[in-house]
Amino acid sequence: MGSAQSTSLPERKINEIPATTTEVKIDPSANEAPKKKKKKPKNLTGFQLVEYNCRKKRRAYDICHASKHKAFVGGKKFEDKEGDEVSCEDLFEEYKECIYHGMYQDRLKRGVKTQLTEESALGTYVAEQEDE
Repeated sequence: MGSAQSTSLPERKINEIPATTTEVKIDPSANEAPKKKKKKPKNLTGFQLVEYNCRKKRRAYDICHASKHKAFVGGKKFEDKEGDEVSCEDLFEEYKECIYHGMYQDRLKRGVKTQLTEESALGTYVAEQEDE
């Protein structure tokens, strides 16, 4: 076939879908393994255990703070759907309270007899809890 000869191929439009195509629905959960409940590591004690127990609250705060910082660096505002500026302070307070609560419970468990002072962060937390 030379360049002068034409071929008799059927013309097809680019967006035309062949009649034999069938719709395939993919279930994303079909490929997921069943979720196993993670067990708490047995070798954690003291503050390491407190940190482990508060990890989800810390992760939520870290994500919020990182997103807010990224928006700030990009010259944007970090706002919710209603247009209000998002504050990560409430997430930080939840995380901080989790840490203090865990530290206090650890002191009770170990039987630490020393008196907490209001100058210490844990002492302030305990005093606030007693006031409520």
